[in-house]
Amino acid sequence: MDPAQEELFIVRQDSPLNAEPPTSALAEFPITPEQLVYHRNHSDVPAHDGTLVATTFTIDDLERRFPKARVEAVLQCAGLRRAEMGATGREVKGVPWGAGVVANCYWGGVRLRDVLLEVFPGLEREANGANRTDEHAHVCFTARGAKCEDDAYYGASIPLSKALDPEGDVLVAWEMNDDDIPPVHGGPLRLVVPGYLGARWVKWLDGIYLSNRESPNYYQARDYKVLPEEVEDKKQAAPWWDKVPSMTSMPLNSVIASVTKVEDDGIPAGHLRLRVKGYALPALGVPVDEVQISGLDVDAHRVWEDARITYQGGRWAWTLWEGEVVARARKGKIIVRSRALSRTGEAQPESGKWNLRGVAWNGWSVGEYEVDA
Repeated sequence: MDPAQEELFIVRQDSPLNAEPPTSALAEFPITPEQLVYHRNHSDVPAHDGTLVATTFTIDDLERRFPKARVEAVLQCAGLRRAEMGATGREVKGVPWGAGVVANCYWGGVRLRDVLLEVFPGLEREANGANRTDEHAHVCFTARGAKCEDDAYYGASIPLSKALDPEGDVLVAWEMNDDDIPPVHGGPLRLVVPGYLGARWVKWLDGIYLSNRESPNYYQARDYKVLPEEVEDKKQAAPWWDKVPSMTSMPLNSVIASVTKVEDDGIPAGHLRLRVKGYALPALGVPVDEVQISGLDVDAHRVWEDARITYQGGRWAWTLWEGEVVARARKGKIIVRSRALSRTGEAQPESGKWNLRGVAWNGWSVGEYEVDA
């Protein structure tokens, strides 16, 4: 990290580097600047010569042979808000992430679909036929230069149906926010899989192959899965890894990034007005329709106020929002909650589901404001 990031970021692990910015800074930018993009790594940054093996393509080859594509999409770690899950009283395994491991960026490159259909003529016809089903056909990705903690290299896979979906927007990317992707964020080539957790957005991408099963790599087969709630340790987890499906999408979510006091002489005595700001995340590309906030200490099930949407990009992007609540100005902590609702009517649940790996936590977000006197 550069010196400015070192002062701002919360470092969760030095080597490999895992660090996140404060949410209060994130929520100020519709498009996350490179300086605020979180660091999630299972290895140190490897050397990469910019070559992708499918047959063999360099970045210049990709630029010359395929139409350029640009997608706005939010990248989020599966362990987003893991520290909150751990605070429920049951231990979770993994980096104790807060809510800063998320970044909404523009990504530029070429569509994976176009590359696959050139390298494997007839693939789409075969995928839609009887010889290859969506359930079992996968596209696997490797970053063999990334020497990882739990495997010889980093690998992952996505269903072939996602890769070939004309509206899936899966990219082989070399640009982030219209500039080269920095090596610390996966450059020169990384996969972009809108709507999927960041573990599938393979950084330092150097290989692609087709398979009739998911990638056997540790980070696909033995990690990033929502294990049953009764599984509480590594030994109990062992028989479940082959039974539980790999994560793909992340759930509908909202996060309170900041709670600040607003000077207002017009409110009743003994009360104060608070401004609440945050972000919301879509599930499977279904846009967030509204965000609601509650400043009540009790009865938050029934009384919600609509927040104002301040930014909403495309179907894969995050939503920024802000709103105000009036609360009693008594000494101590004032609790504020948020929840997101999707365009199809899904509501963010009051509580997430605990699991050993601490992934996919999406209970109502809770913010606090401290009243001194």
